[in-house]
Amino acid sequence: MLASATMTVEEYLFFCDCNCAIEAVDRKMESVRYSDIYKRLTEVQRQLKIMDKYVSLVNIPGHSGINGKELAQNLAHSIAVGNVEANEDITVTDVYKMSQDIAMRSWQRKWNEENVGRTTYSLIPEVSTKVTFPKKREVGA
Repeated sequence: MLASATMTVEEYLFFCDCNCAIEAVDRKMESVRYSDIYKRLTEVQRQLKIMDKYVSLVNIPGHSGINGKELAQNLAHSIAVGNVEANEDITVTDVYKMSQDIAMRSWQRKWNEENVGRTTYSLIPEVSTKVTFPKKREVGA
């Protein structure tokens, strides 16, 4: 938060993994498809500026580097816009399993690349949703 003698200016950060969305907001690109959202966003920005509150959009990495992620994303987009019909052989359970697999791989990749927690990483190098005990028992020796 920034402060001056006469007023307090507040800054808020919003995190997003979609560069297109951030660019559309930054460049104030009005979308024909989402014109109602654009109008509401513009009005909220105006009101926040009057109140000395500023919002910044911060780009964070998505699930890049995960095998099949781009294919799944393109297929999901095609289905969402009505270009492709979903395969009836895929059950809801299959979708949950695929989603869990993508999330676990992403989590593991981030854990492998992290700079902090290396002592814990040396004891428990694999992420899990279950309580696990270190394979090495040399803690505190």
